[in-house]
Amino acid sequence: MGFVATLPDIAERVAQILPRHACTHILCVSGGIDSIALLHVYDSLLRSGRLQGDAVVFHLDHRLRAESAADADFVCATARSAGFPVYLESRNVSEFARRLKVGLEEAGRELRYRILDRLVTRLSKPTLPAIVVTAHHADDYLESLLIHLIRGGGMAALSTLPLYDVVRGQQRFRPLVLFDKRQIVAAMKDLTFREDASNAGRDFLRNRIRQDVIPLLQREGLSSTRLWENFHDVQTNSPTIPVCSHIKLDRALLHGSTALQVKSLLDIVMDRMHLPPASRALVVSIEDRCRRERFRLRLESSEFRVWSDERGPVHFFRSDSPLFREMHVVREAGECLVSYGNRKQLIRVGVGESVVCFSDGMMYRAGTHRRKVKKLFQELGIPSVVRRFVPIVADSNGFAVRICLSFFEGSDLFFYEDARKELTVNPASM
Repeated sequence: MGFVATLPDIAERVAQILPRHACTHILCVSGGIDSIALLHVYDSLLRSGRLQGDAVVFHLDHRLRAESAADADFVCATARSAGFPVYLESRNVSEFARRLKVGLEEAGRELRYRILDRLVTRLSKPTLPAIVVTAHHADDYLESLLIHLIRGGGMAALSTLPLYDVVRGQQRFRPLVLFDKRQIVAAMKDLTFREDASNAGRDFLRNRIRQDVIPLLQREGLSSTRLWENFHDVQTNSPTIPVCSHIKLDRALLHGSTALQVKSLLDIVMDRMHLPPASRALVVSIEDRCRRERFRLRLESSEFRVWSDERGPVHFFRSDSPLFREMHVVREAGECLVSYGNRKQLIRVGVGESVVCFSDGMMYRAGTHRRKVKKLFQELGIPSVVRRFVPIVADSNGFAVRICLSFFEGSDLFFYEDARKELTVNPASM
């Protein structure tokens, strides 16, 4: 791809990679040059009628700098002048970091995830899901890649920051990743934005890489856009390196293990899932919980999730696992084509039956009794982080008649009163 130096050129390229279905685009706008460029690109897309759905602007005032309130005012004014609804949050990230006992970067990231999660839930509709849009560009990809490698990351580091992915259950879209910083600066030459003074500091590793390492690599001929394109497929939005997104460990491997043993096991798991090696904090946290025989694990980060009940195996998931994505159902006659977790399956449905997702109050019939599907999931050790995504066939009264666990692992569970040979579970015996 040649050098693109105008916002119309960027908007034209972004129009070609937009989601194919209508959705509400939540633009994360900080006020800096990259996010303001994103705002103007979406303004152009809306005015030209090339955007399906709606777009809103989200801004989080971290209160870390004296000028942060002025940044928030600027973002609100710019967004509203373009006609975008604005969702503004003001939080004390320093206090949040103190309570969580983590650094400012991690605290700010965690706070954004939590606020965005609520906003996505609020704005999503059955026919108009919400998607979070960030202003990451190709140079951000190069910075993230180098940070992963410095920390001992595996091959998956090359496929970081894809065009689309799922982060902690949130659909993410990064349209500017096809462009580098020089292109964005050239496109914004006549437009106003806010400079974040903290970007010039050297306290954070990312800033030092941005200021010292990347200019040197670029002088040697490295192109961040070409590097991104080498390890991402824009047409299919799939990484060129296969990734294992779900691994189970026998809990006996972790119970009573020393920190060194836990570290060795986690490094194997992280390597297979193409994630950076386990941090000391993660090792200590898991070691502490696994000292007891009936330990439970509920850990979550921006890169992975760990879950176990008091009996079954320990489940490790990448945060962008396809198991955390909503299913897609196409119904024709008496059959449904269900796509979920990178699998497609044709499911026969009866009159009045439909394919739905799990909800807490859902029941199934066990002989003459009624039982909660949630209780069954608990007995089977199905991770709570996956339950709400597993396809379920429900009858006209909302009772589960088939739980499609074959999309996750094992076989489907059937709850019919007729004499079907395919029954995996006999409800009357439960």
